[in-house]
Amino acid sequence: MRIEPDLRRLGIKKGLLHVYLTNGDIKEVVTRLSKMDGILSSSVHVGNSDVVGEFAYEESEQLVDTISNLRHLNGVSRVLWSEEVYSVPVNPENVLNSFKKMRINGNNIKNQYGSNTSNHY
Repeated sequence: MRIEPDLRRLGIKKGLLHVYLTNGDIKEVVTRLSKMDGILSSSVHVGNSDVVGEFAYEESEQLVDTISNLRHLNGVSRVLWSEEVYSVPVNPENVLNSFKKMRINGNNIKNQYGSNTSNHY
């Protein structure tokens, strides 16, 4: 069970910082982001943006300062912001069923190719 404070009731806004790199050190950027004030999580992504940080703040100036600090990091080409308007809770049963399906599919793949699939690529 995961417990999270209701940030909205506390007057705190939350969103995502999407960081795009040109040739920067991705490990250095994700680590530096994780140490910034207001960052709730910092992760490396494959796909659209290279690094995503979940950010909580009270005043818009905090957001502007954080974006400015990120833009000054070596190799950062741009930073985009998306703010959470609201979230809808997910039924825990849906999550459990999804994992059950993944496990069944994983077992079917193992049975089809044997327990060590790395030899079959």
